[in-house]
This record gives sequence, structure tokens and C-alpha cells, in this order.
Amino acid sequence: MSSSAFVTGVLAGLEPTPNINIWQWADKYRIMPKGSAEPGNWRTKRTPYLKEIMVELSPQSPTQKVNVIKPTQMGFTEIGNNMIGFYIHIEPRFGGMWMPTDKLAEKHSKKKLWKMVSETPVLKERVSDRRKGGGGSDESSTITEWSYPGGGLSIAGSGSGSSFRSDSYAFAIKDDMDGFVDDVDGEGSPVALIDNRTDSFANRKIYSNSTPTIAGNSHAETEYEDSDQREYYMPCPHCTPKEHDQQNQDNMLTFNINYFSYEYNKETFALESEVILICPHCEGEIKEYQKTWMMDWDSGAKWIAHNPGHVNRGYKINSFYSPLGWLTWKDIILERLKAQAKMKIGDMRPMKKWKNTRLAEAWEENYSKLDIDFLKEKQEDYDNEVPYGVLVLIASVDIQDDRLEILVEGYGHDEESWIIDREIIFGDPALPQVWEDLDRFLLNQTYDHENGKMKIYATGVDSGGSKTKYVYQYCKPRYSKRIYALKGARPLDAPIISKRDAKKSKYKTTFFMVGVTQLKDVVWGSLNITVPGPTYIHFSTGKKFTDDFFEQIISEKKDKTGRWNKIKPTVRNEAFDLLVYSRATLAITALNVNKLQEPIFFNQMKSTVKKRRVIRGGIR
Repeated sequence: MSSSAFVTGVLAGLEPTPNINIWQWADKYRIMPKGSAEPGNWRTKRTPYLKEIMVELSPQSPTQKVNVIKPTQMGFTEIGNNMIGFYIHIEPRFGGMWMPTDKLAEKHSKKKLWKMVSETPVLKERVSDRRKGGGGSDESSTITEWSYPGGGLSIAGSGSGSSFRSDSYAFAIKDDMDGFVDDVDGEGSPVALIDNRTDSFANRKIYSNSTPTIAGNSHAETEYEDSDQREYYMPCPHCTPKEHDQQNQDNMLTFNINYFSYEYNKETFALESEVILICPHCEGEIKEYQKTWMMDWDSGAKWIAHNPGHVNRGYKINSFYSPLGWLTWKDIILERLKAQAKMKIGDMRPMKKWKNTRLAEAWEENYSKLDIDFLKEKQEDYDNEVPYGVLVLIASVDIQDDRLEILVEGYGHDEESWIIDREIIFGDPALPQVWEDLDRFLLNQTYDHENGKMKIYATGVDSGGSKTKYVYQYCKPRYSKRIYALKGARPLDAPIISKRDAKKSKYKTTFFMVGVTQLKDVVWGSLNITVPGPTYIHFSTGKKFTDDFFEQIISEKKDKTGRWNKIKPTVRNEAFDLLVYSRATLAITALNVNKLQEPIFFNQMKSTVKKRRVIRGGIR
């Protein structure tokens, strides 16, 4: 198409601009490709709660900033896609779309945006052909840099510094912004930097959406508070007046979690009834099939502001509004009950996920529960050095100026783990003798299991601090022995592990970046669990596990920004770090522990395939 793009654009420019908004454009022109949840013509009526938002993002509206705090899989990313299509076809502008990472941005462009272009004729005839690595002329497009008559589109990750420095944008889309990096090359938050790139346009449009994460550290929550705070109200099929001019907040309702009624077993948390909605006004029962009529704008459904008069538009919605055929009320409640069952044994993670992704509510963290006595109650007398249930041994090493701290942890099915051993090698890590001692321990140490002897399968060595050079010198020739150099990654959303090529390393050594924030969250959640089973951490009563060891585990707390910091500058935190490195190392090995039928033995004596024993110990 590239040879005709310019001509098409000129001819289009001579035509009067159609007086339609974004949702009307999508209904008329947007084709959802094969492989979509609902391929074919776009129909805003399927997701009526999206209509007003697209109206406000259209040029006819004076609104400049729109923010949505949302659950997952409700169509809000498609608003951004429709916005892009509209501003390519109807009113060409330069715009930008940002996602949490470059990888996600490229994936979205390939899987969603370019498919939208290929399936939508009015876009296909305008967007310049994609040439891999192209960009040599104004008429070429790449995967993430588009060219079209009258404008262009940049698609980037939130950490892409170049996307914030030179270009200006008439429209900007911040998708899933709670996953954005904290800071871009020391220049500040990408959330603010994106807004800055639109400052020169009086008719700018900024669309932000995200599922919230942690209370006090959620971009979505912050931006929603800085808005008119709208919720989607619907008529009750039993009591709300049918005349639209008589419908208001006092006689309409929302899908508030507190209005849902269902029966469940208080012990097993099994759902025992249908999930229905009870109208807060007339107490009439509402079945799920009725929500299609309730949500329809022809029935009077509408967004109502709780902070009226604010210049910014803000929208909040939960998963109970999912159209029929998508996520059901029963699915949502079943997920909640499973999370409540986990909470009963101290595992808060499923409930955190449920609140974030289903209710679109930020999670209030509570890190005050753990203390030394709570952890010491978990100590057990193991039958052997390695108790039944352990299938593989992982070591982690923390480097201090005058010693190496080592922790050996055993893993079983469903991420259940047992603390096996703790060792300290004293000496300056700059001296060869220290590393020779570490070699002897990691490569030769064996532990008794009732059916054989086990050795350490893999080791992660922290390379942070002042001894980085010596860590890399040690780990480089031992990579094949599964001894890996680790380094903590600063971004809050850093992946659990990320491999770094030796060629790009200062010391020419392959190493792994570790998402310490995520893993510390995982460890803390596991420490709170009170019943042995999935993700539970067992502690030995061995003499090496002193009060000092447990004090190190609870030496940090999470601040309002989402970062873990020492409670006091002088407190030691090696044990907490070692639990993190251990899990990172297991992830690096890519070993599927759940598929192991018996332990990885150094010297196996007999088969261990038998029924699982009842685990002794735990909170009493």
C-alpha cells in the first residue's frame, strides 16, 4: 500500500470530517480479527460501559484526561486500540501508546494493532507498509513506529527513555500503568513524563487504564482520586422507574460485592447455591441473565460521578459487569471462596489477586503479623537431615565483607520447602581460600535422606556489594555446575529472573537479575502460612537456627512505595535475602519439581515412591 498511502491521505483530507465519535467509528469500521474472543464487527452494545469513555476521548468532548481503574479482561485496552484507529482514519494526529515493558509493547503491536490494521480496510489503506527494521522514509512503518497521512504512532515500553525526550503527542495512551517502571533514566515517573509530551496541544487526549496493585503505590488509584470518580449505575428490573429522566443514584444500583447473595460451607468454602444479586432498594432478587438489560444504555444505565465538577474523568468498574458469555458471577465468587480458604491458613496472595483483578481494588498490605515466636513455632524435628517430601536441594550464598553466609533449602511439590542447613565461611572474599572452602561445601556436602544421600543441585550467589569481581570470577567457570551469579533488580515489577549475556557483562560472565521485590512478597506470604502444604516453609530445630537467624528473616518491612527496607540500618538481613536467592535459583534451573516422582539423589539406596506422610509440626 505504501505507494498509494500519500494519495489516499490527500483525497481523504479533501473530504469533510465525519461527525462521529470513537465508539460510533468502531461500530461502523472496526473488524475484530479471527482468534479474538468475539471476531467480526465491533459492537459497543456488548460492553456498554465502554461507550461514554470513548465519547470523552473523542475530539468533540472538551475532556483532556480520562482514567479507568479496572479488573482484567473487560475490554479497556480495546478502547485504546479504537482510539488509535479513529485518530488514524477520521482526525489524523501524532500519538503514543505505552505499556509496562518494551516486550509487551511489541507483542501488543504485532498481535493486536497490526491485526486491527489488516482487518479494517479504512486503516489498511492509510497506514504505511511495515518493513522490518525500516523507517528510512516517511512512508515506511516498523512494528512500533507507524506512519500515516497526517500523523504517526509510537508504541513503547514505560522504561523507553527515547520515547519521552523529543516527540510531542496529541493523544497518549497509558495501558496497564500500575506495571510501569518507577523512574525513566533518572528523569522521573513515566506516568508524568507521558503527560508532559502532550502539553503543547490544547485539544490533547490522555487515556490511562490499569488494574490496581498495592494501596498507596497504585498509579491507577492515584489518578482515579484526581478525577470526578464515576461508577456505572443501572436500573433495578423490579423497582427503578423506566423513565430515564427519573432515574438517579438514589433509585439505581451498582454491582457492589455487598449486594450479592450466596450460600457456602463455612468449613470447606464450597459454594452451595446460585449467586444472585439483591437490590439494595426493594430487596428483589436479580438473576445474572438480567444484567444484559440492566447494563444497556437504552435501559438508562449510565456513569454517575461521585466527585462532580472535577476537570478529569475517572471511571471504576469491577468484573461483575462482564458481559454474558464472559466471566460469570459464579466464577468470580468461586475464586473468592478459594482465596478465603487460603486466607484461613495465612496465605493472603490469592485474595490480593482477587481484589486486584476482580474488584479492581488496591490491596492493603499488612506486614505486622510476623515475629520470632510465630516463626519458631514452625520448627520441627526432622526424621533425617533431609525429611520426607524434599525432592531437590538448592543453596544460596550471601556475600559479606568478612564472610559468606550459606543457606540450603529443600523443595517439594507445590513449592513447599524445608530449611535444611545453614553455614558460615569466615574470611575476606577477596582471598582465594574463602572460595576454595565454598567449593568444598557446595560440591562435596551430602545430606542423609531415608532412602539415600542428597547433594546440592544448584546454587545462587549474590554478586551485589563490594565483592562483585570475585563472585563473577568464581561463578564463571562453574556455570555448568549450576552455580549462578545473581544480582538484585531495582524496579518493583522486575521479573523474578532475567538472564544477562556474558558479552554485555563487565566481567564477561553470565549472570541473572533477580526481581527481589516480587520474591520478597512471595517469601513473606509463605512465612505467614500456618498449615504445612503448598508454599509452606518448614524450619528445623537444629542448633544452627538461632534467634538471630529468625530476626534476620523479619528484618525488613515494605514501605508505601512498595519497596522492602531494613527496619533499622544496623539490623542484619542475610537470612531473608537467602530465602529470596534460593527461589530465584530454583527458577533459573527451570526444574519442574511437581513432575519429580522421587528425590534427586547422589547415592540412591531404594525407591521412594509411596504415599505422602502426614506432616508433623507447623503452627499448633
